[in-house]
Amino acid sequence: MGAKLPTFLKVLTRKISLGALLLAILAAMLPDGGSPGWVRSAHADPAFVDGSSSQCEQWMVGINLLLTTLSVQSIAEEGWVYRNGLGTTDRYRDASGVVTKSKVAHNDTPGNHYSHDWNADIRVDPGQQGVLSNVNHPNDQDWVASPADFVPATSIEMEWELGITPGERTGDGADPILPRWVLPNLGDRLWTNGHWIFDCGHGKKVGGHYEEVQGIQVLVDYVKYFRTEIHPARAIASMRSQAATLPGSGTTPVPVTATDLYIHGRGGFIVQQLKCGIDIILDDDTSDCAPETAPIDDLFSFDVCLPPKPAPSATLASRVVVGPGDSGKGGTPEIQAVAASAGCKLPPDEFGNAFDHGQMHHVTADLRGTGILPTDTYARQIVSGWVYPELTPLPHLSLSLNRLDLHADLEFDPFDAEMTFWWMGVNRAPNDEWHRLVNSEIPTYDDAGAACFAHTNTLNDIDDDDLCGNGLLNFSGPTWDFYLRHAQSFTVQTTGFEQDCLDGYFGSKKFELSSYILCYGAHIFFELGNDHGNNDPIEPMNAPVGGSGIDLDTLLGELTLGVPGNYDFRFKLEKVALVDEDNADLAAAKHCTFVGEVALAGQPFTCTIAVTNTGPGLPRNVVVTDVLSSTLPASAYTVGPATYKVGADPTAYSCGATSSSGFSCNVGTVPVGGSVAISVQVTPSRAGTFANLATVSTWSMDLNPTNNSSSDSVLVYLPVTVDIQPGNVLNSVNTTKRGVISVAILTDSGFNAAAVTVATACFGEADDPAERNCAESHGGPHLGDVDKDQDPDLLFHFEVFATGIEFGDTRACLRGTFTDGTGFYGCDAIRTVK
Repeated sequence: MGAKLPTFLKVLTRKISLGALLLAILAAMLPDGGSPGWVRSAHADPAFVDGSSSQCEQWMVGINLLLTTLSVQSIAEEGWVYRNGLGTTDRYRDASGVVTKSKVAHNDTPGNHYSHDWNADIRVDPGQQGVLSNVNHPNDQDWVASPADFVPATSIEMEWELGITPGERTGDGADPILPRWVLPNLGDRLWTNGHWIFDCGHGKKVGGHYEEVQGIQVLVDYVKYFRTEIHPARAIASMRSQAATLPGSGTTPVPVTATDLYIHGRGGFIVQQLKCGIDIILDDDTSDCAPETAPIDDLFSFDVCLPPKPAPSATLASRVVVGPGDSGKGGTPEIQAVAASAGCKLPPDEFGNAFDHGQMHHVTADLRGTGILPTDTYARQIVSGWVYPELTPLPHLSLSLNRLDLHADLEFDPFDAEMTFWWMGVNRAPNDEWHRLVNSEIPTYDDAGAACFAHTNTLNDIDDDDLCGNGLLNFSGPTWDFYLRHAQSFTVQTTGFEQDCLDGYFGSKKFELSSYILCYGAHIFFELGNDHGNNDPIEPMNAPVGGSGIDLDTLLGELTLGVPGNYDFRFKLEKVALVDEDNADLAAAKHCTFVGEVALAGQPFTCTIAVTNTGPGLPRNVVVTDVLSSTLPASAYTVGPATYKVGADPTAYSCGATSSSGFSCNVGTVPVGGSVAISVQVTPSRAGTFANLATVSTWSMDLNPTNNSSSDSVLVYLPVTVDIQPGNVLNSVNTTKRGVISVAILTDSGFNAAAVTVATACFGEADDPAERNCAESHGGPHLGDVDKDQDPDLLFHFEVFATGIEFGDTRACLRGTFTDGTGFYGCDAIRTVK
């Protein structure tokens, strides 16, 4: 008892009851300042943690004795021990999965809580069994015959103090620890990191047998198993299936995963409880039990599941902004696209969650070496998704709360309820999903009639509609403004409690025996037998609105949601008119290219259509139509496959079938400020002319359709055989002496030299067509059998100085047209001399 003797003596000098003495004895029994001796263990593996913790049993011996002595069974039996011990590096653990419960705790013990906790149950992702005890949910029964009766655990609870006392009438309170903008919704994906503990207050009895004690059958010789929790957390990322804009989507909202990331080292007085144990309840001198914190200068990382990829060419994007309350320490988190994890590949769940099975975002916030303190805040809001619009614009909705009709105030008449800690959330609303209703109340006069007293309802003093009350309270909101994905419902959720004696002690760092007596023993004098010492939970509402197969327009106007027999809320649901969410400005630019100076028969030329979008929004169903015409019959050329690329993405996506007359390419969309490039190759077998017209269209409003079309044309030349300096094996050209160059065009089976339009024939160096000579120096070319193959060839003579040929050139070319307008082109090697 040595370390605890001063506390024990102080208790004696106060001359308080046996209950307090028992508390002191318990405190003296426990080592390490009231906390159990720590047991170090290895990092959890994929197997469940054994929940039979002797640490918790040691903690609970005195608590159970106290509660039995006082006959107070409704108090939360609170006590915690680290799963892996206080001194290990494995005190903090991650957990991630889907939120199956999200609520404010109603009966936390105020002596070791600054305020009420927010609790979220996380159904963990595959492979995370190692963070769970074998008695975690759904093993919620009080007793089983043996450990074999446990079913596989699925969930872990995360708890974090709100930092708001019910008496504070502001949205976030004076000292927010977990602010409302990050509070998780039912159905969110949630990642958390924090203190990995056994909750000693919720033991499950395993085994044992019954014995008769003073005529009563009592279970004896059982073992208690305890669940694991993340309590308190120091980091949380609430990941929500919503709709918002992205870089590249401009004013157009698209399906996204919106992540609210919050890291703070003061999760609540539970940390203090671990250090100071029973002293915080027993001893009003809490100078040695100052609020403790957890370090956050650490490496945090988590995965963000993405909405299903809407099209193969959809572009993945994200944006990050600094969140409310950020302390300015720590930079922008790193976001990487990686292969999707097992948690993202789960089948659609009861909340409508369905994610992309190919990719996800991995987020890393490295706060090491940033100088961030446990009392600082790291806050970021991250939006991830695909820059690709839905086929019809997403509806823009506004939901506003107008009135409450309370049917059950959880008090015996004629007493009224205190419900200032009633919260309401809408899961699809960005940034501020949750609000305290007290901030929007309009005090409402209740004229109950001649036989009753008149009354003005407020949430701090509200009567239900039984007997003399009408239960009505008006509201000026809150109002939620959000876009909704198609076939997606939105859910209105509530959580809260009817306040009683306990709430007056939050933040006091003490809750002595006299407090217990007042709240648990004397309540009958205050509320005629109502459970004054336990904040009565208000039945939660989880009301989905809309969804697959439901026409939202039929729900517009007055909307009533509630819990039958408990309360009804009246809302106004409106559609907000779209402004420029579906406006864009597309432009097309067509350009055809080929290898070499001219397009030649037998060789392909490539036409590219560049489609750009200057916004302001993201166009829907963008289709590019390319019309190809030619002087040649369809049998004289082939059109290859058309493909498109989006921005810098190197992947080429197919446009589908092509034909001799062109193709149609559905590129889906074009990012704001981005481009899509469509390419196709045409291979002609003969000389001719091709005309190409490209036009882009969209289902959205195109603000400037005059730039939606672009054309280009290609003249395909017939390749011909050119013989420079016939009879001169070296094709020598003297560049310093005046003279002429003989150039012959040789007739063959596909070309008749006699059909050349002489005036169009220009000859000169290969690299600079502008310097070529188009004037025959001997008064005109001559037909003759230059190559001795018994057909007429055409022989030209050009002045050397007029051809642009210089010393060092190695090749010269002749280009012109036939009498039918088609072109010919041929080159030959030369050797320049001085």
